[in-house]
Amino acid sequence: MSNKHRILIAIIAVVIVVGAAIAYAMINASNTAAPATNSNGSSSSSSSSPTGTSQTVASVITYDGSTFTLSVGTVAAGSQVEIKNTSTGPLDFDSDPHPTHTDEPEFNQGSVDPGQSKTFTITKKGTWGFHNHLDPTQHGNITVN
Repeated sequence: MSNKHRILIAIIAVVIVVGAAIAYAMINASNTAAPATNSNGSSSSSSSSPTGTSQTVASVITYDGSTFTLSVGTVAAGSQVEIKNTSTGPLDFDSDPHPTHTDEPEFNQGSVDPGQSKTFTITKKGTWGFHNHLDPTQHGNITVN
């Protein structure tokens, strides 16, 4: 077998492996579908999640570039919440009201880059609003019991 044939076979093998890895990643990403949300971006479901004694994330707030989707709309005080920016643009995650962000300072997480996430612990009970400081019309809320 000539060197040209060996190189061609090696290139084809690499393309197949890379293609399979991309397909696997796309399948895993599509299997994490978010629940339906109401008009303000919050979920209407309730939670029976951990009470903060565990490092398990109780709710994931996903930002897609225009709306927030919550995996769980009500969590226990002491729970961890993850903010995921699945968009291709910037997110500046902060508590209401805009622009002072004074309702619940635990929510003032600031910049979350595209494709990145931040996790924080919620300790104060209540229903808390949050928004994208860069576009305060993009908002949602979560209840902490």
